[in-house]
Amino acid sequence: SGSELKYEIANWNPAGESHVWVNIPTFKSDANITMYWGNPNAGLPTYANDGSVWNDYFGVYHLDDNSEPGKDSGPLTNKLTATNSPVSVSNGMAGTAYTTDNTSNGFISSNLVGGIRAKEGTYNIWAKTGTDALDWKDWFNVAYDNNESEVLRLSTNDSSNPQAKAFFKRSPAEWQLSDTNDNAGTGNWQMLTFTLSKGYASVYVDGVLDGTTKFYFPGKKTVTGLSIGRGFGNNHGPNTTIDEATFAKVGRSSNWISASYQNQKPNSAYLNFGNLVGPISLNDPTGTEVYGKKDTSLSQTVSFSGSGSFSATGLTPGLSINAATGEIHGSTSVVGSQNFTVTATGTTAGGSNVTVSKQYKIVISDPSSFPFSVNLTIPASQVNSTLTDFPLLVTLSSSISGFSYNAFLDSDSDGIRTGGDLRFFASNGKELSYELADWNTSGVSRVWVKVPTISSSVDTVITAVWGKPGTETTTPDYATNNSVWSNGFHGVWHLDKMVSNSLSDSSPNGFHAISVNGAMVGSGQIGHGVILDGTDDYVNLGREAGNPGSIVGTSFWVKLNGIGDRILSNKETSSGTTGWEIFRGTSPTNLNFYGSGSQQRNKNSVSNWSASNWHYVAAGYHADGSLSLQVDGVDKTFSSTQTVESVVSSTYDLLLGDAAHTNTEWNGAFDEVRISNVVRSAD
Repeated sequence: SGSELKYEIANWNPAGESHVWVNIPTFKSDANITMYWGNPNAGLPTYANDGSVWNDYFGVYHLDDNSEPGKDSGPLTNKLTATNSPVSVSNGMAGTAYTTDNTSNGFISSNLVGGIRAKEGTYNIWAKTGTDALDWKDWFNVAYDNNESEVLRLSTNDSSNPQAKAFFKRSPAEWQLSDTNDNAGTGNWQMLTFTLSKGYASVYVDGVLDGTTKFYFPGKKTVTGLSIGRGFGNNHGPNTTIDEATFAKVGRSSNWISASYQNQKPNSAYLNFGNLVGPISLNDPTGTEVYGKKDTSLSQTVSFSGSGSFSATGLTPGLSINAATGEIHGSTSVVGSQNFTVTATGTTAGGSNVTVSKQYKIVISDPSSFPFSVNLTIPASQVNSTLTDFPLLVTLSSSISGFSYNAFLDSDSDGIRTGGDLRFFASNGKELSYELADWNTSGVSRVWVKVPTISSSVDTVITAVWGKPGTETTTPDYATNNSVWSNGFHGVWHLDKMVSNSLSDSSPNGFHAISVNGAMVGSGQIGHGVILDGTDDYVNLGREAGNPGSIVGTSFWVKLNGIGDRILSNKETSSGTTGWEIFRGTSPTNLNFYGSGSQQRNKNSVSNWSASNWHYVAAGYHADGSLSLQVDGVDKTFSSTQTVESVVSSTYDLLLGDAAHTNTEWNGAFDEVRISNVVRSAD
């Protein structure tokens, strides 16, 4: 009809998925609406923030605003108060969500405004509840007439597959809807709905009617209180994660409830997007590099949105751009790099012409100019998901067929072959950053190579080359300036060389560590590592090394040779309010974790520490206090309630093999210790 529709932006994420709620006055089969943007004179409408999108609601809780967790996006602004610290989780049904447990944490208010009539309503909550749900606990309560004992409850029952039951009042209930039998504890996101309409109460699970019965209203007139994730009084939740809770003042039809579920469910195909109409834009960052190899066909399409045509100036001879698709293709014999400009032309939805331009760089390499080469293949079958900027360990030795260090250049004939002529190339011709961690022409050398993409669908091939005259005296900066470790790495200690008690950090930060009380370099898992005697040895990684931010990722190889306890710590005390700590404790199989508080979590991790085997540990502290752990490539899952206090920066040094508040040093060895400001995926 051309009328403007009201909307609310619940979550705006230019780097990923955004969520927008649109109020549709009349919803019919195959209805079409049109979305517009890009007008520089158009500002955010008032209705986007005043709650008018939710005109029939007395409470709308997206649970996306960490600064105001119980914010009500509806017109009555019935904010709920967070109680006992419900835990925010990033992987909600839509954006973030909150986990509640048996500590009465959740969201609650006894002072709802708006004169909300109690006779009709539709109360909806998305919940992820497992078979471990506590019995007879509440997903939400609605309280009446300023009396918190006069509540309508949507609760679990005592079944091993929890069902959603509705009650009025507690112990004893004056009314109940108990003939529901659908499983509401699948461990997946489920939409739970309670309706009051025309004298009947109904419960729906995932948009399908689960039970209904007559509902007599015992003199209750007004809704005055609301809780989600828990009940009123000391009644806690069923161990669940909640998201997108909405409370309407009207009883919705079964068709409305079904449409809501189909629209909102994960991976929904309910809403179909048509072809985008609008001016073209170039989405690559300025200076984006296009790689190729000499006299080899290349193909790369510029990133764009909208529609239009493309042209380019400054491409090397033999290369051109497809005017319709934006694909840069062809081959060239010109080696080196040069800038070129892509121009895109299109029209707006209103018919006006728009032209945009952006500068790129073409980079052509010539790996074939090196006399020696070997392809290194990572089979896709060994990769679970695509990895980016991955530091790959390459080991060089005589075990490689035909390999000899004598093929590397010795330009000054002093008998020392430095390996400065070594290079690595991706299959598209991009020269790859590397670090010579250990160069040993008499045995095994170890090189870390940053691979831009390791694919899970096709084999990844990189090429090592060497022996080209002139290259050994022009060692590229990246071989020593740490760019291999620029992908969120805060500190990287190979622990293979010690100079004046110093152990170098290969990350860009240069947090060089100090050996204390005789910690020494010895046999490691990857070449050499650091050996601790369990009496007083440890390695001091420094204060800043332990403070990458509120997110901490760490990985290391570790081996126990006797009695040992502390692994990494920058806590003042075990109950201190800053820092974090990983330790073994007295268990023969566990790893234990502290965040910036006294809450301790543990996980069965190895078969037996006393077996003195090397183990690879990758652990993560997330901003919301949740934990990640993989040991020897196996995921050790923490439940959503097994959290610690979020990490707060410490003023204490990060110690490897010790802790400031105890003398239970580690007896054993460490190798390849890394700290990151991101938590790496299990893959």
